Amino acid sequence: MDKLKFCFITCFFSLLLFSCGEEDVDKVTVGDYTFVITNGTSKKVDIVYHHILKGEDDPSMEIFTLYPSDSIVRIGETNGIAGEIEPFWYGRVFLVFEDTITCLCKPNLEHLCMIDRPQCYTKEEKAPDVYVCRYVITEEDYEYAKLHPYKEE
Repeated sequence: MDKLKFCFITCFFSLLLFSCGEEDVDKVTVGDYTFVITNGTSKKVDIVYHHILKGEDDPSMEIFTLYPSDSIVRIGETNGIAGEIEPFWYGRVFLVFEDTITCLCKPNLEHLCMIDRPQCYTKEEKAPDVYVCRYVITEEDYEYAKLHPYKEE
């Protein structure tokens, strides 16, 4: 029994001794993130956001319509635990140009039509831990969407 107590006490103090230090905390994303998406094209663009995880009273889909030079602002979302803050958390995002060309936002080598990826935004620090991240939908995004239209699965 004494060996069991000794092991228990050793494990307990080991956990205290090796718990996370400052170097672990530094990798956590903190702060207030605002994502601004601007339509820099001459076309009407709809952003269609299909939520995969949602609450009972939440809509399963949101549509944001941007006419040329319009913008929307989204507050960054995360999954409630430490992690990357994103403009659209856990869902599928589509860009629809002129109601005819639909493109699924997904990783690509050209980094076009990727409004769902925070790393594709230009990030400005406005104050300590306060960031504004900007993405401009360009004619290049439109050309990419024409070449890579979404085909329903």
